[in-house]
Amino acid sequence: MKSKKAKFPFLAVSFIFFIILTFGIFIFQFFSIETLKNELADANEQLSTLQETAALQNTHFSELEKEQENTKQELDSRINSLSAELNNTRNMLEYLQANFTSFEEEYISLQEDYENLQVNYAEKEQEYVALMGEIEDFEQTLEEKMFWYTANSDFDNSGERFLRKVRINCIDGSSLNMPCLYTMLEDLDYEYISEKGDMIKSLEQFEKAKGGDCEDWALFVKAMVNHFENEEGVKKLRIMNREEEGHFTIYIKDNVEYFYPYDSMIVDIEDLRVACFSISEYEGHCVLVSDNILFEPRGGYFLNEVQMEGNEYIIDEGGYIDVLINNEDIYVATEEGWISYAFFIEKLQSITGNSE
Repeated sequence: MKSKKAKFPFLAVSFIFFIILTFGIFIFQFFSIETLKNELADANEQLSTLQETAALQNTHFSELEKEQENTKQELDSRINSLSAELNNTRNMLEYLQANFTSFEEEYISLQEDYENLQVNYAEKEQEYVALMGEIEDFEQTLEEKMFWYTANSDFDNSGERFLRKVRINCIDGSSLNMPCLYTMLEDLDYEYISEKGDMIKSLEQFEKAKGGDCEDWALFVKAMVNHFENEEGVKKLRIMNREEEGHFTIYIKDNVEYFYPYDSMIVDIEDLRVACFSISEYEGHCVLVSDNILFEPRGGYFLNEVQMEGNEYIIDEGGYIDVLINNEDIYVATEEGWISYAFFIEKLQSITGNSE
């Protein structure tokens, strides 16, 4: 009996312990289940979020696919365009390559021509420089020839003997007696000297030779008139008109009057020049012209009147003046007009670019 009483408490304790353990396990499992429920709820929420995100990603992905497709189409179009351009470029390159050899040969030929032109240019440049030098020398020669007419248009300190003789006997106020001037030169043994060629004597040469042909006489007498116009104030020339009878006093010496039985004419000194004209096919003559009146310097008598028509000086009784000499230059009539040293100098200066 004692042994049965001892076994019951052990069983009771064991039962109670079992119940407590079972309850503890229940409680533990209960809380574990709640925790799992919470975790499951959180997982479901996360799953829902992920599903929404996935849906958004799917939408974005679809858009990306469409954009990719559009981009692919654009790229394909661009590639096709570039391919076409590439083909065109390739064709052009083949064309250029095909023609390059011909171009290169032509370039080499042009290069050779250019080198030849350079050589020719250098030679022509040397010729041009030499020619310009010759032109400048010719221009200087023309200027010297032109200056000759200025230098021989008046007297400086020479000729005082015959100038004084004319001044004393042939000037009356502002009038110069031309037959008297010629007579004074005759008294000093000046005479007409026939010459070959058309070279005009200078005043010094005429004075040394004591005469010359018609152009020499005309130039010398013109210089005398210029001198008396500048130094003595002579404004008019008294010439003889052999076509009219009258009484022309040459000069008076020792109360003796020397005269011609002809009338006289008064000519203004206006643009006094030497004038030359043809008197036959092979012969010409030079005299003086002033105020459109032609007169002979050797004798001082009237020859004819001159009319200006266009660029021509027409002599009333027929013929034309072919050559004029003033105090600066000589002028020759041509079909194109009057030419002179100044005319040629101007032309040369237009060529050389040295016009002043």
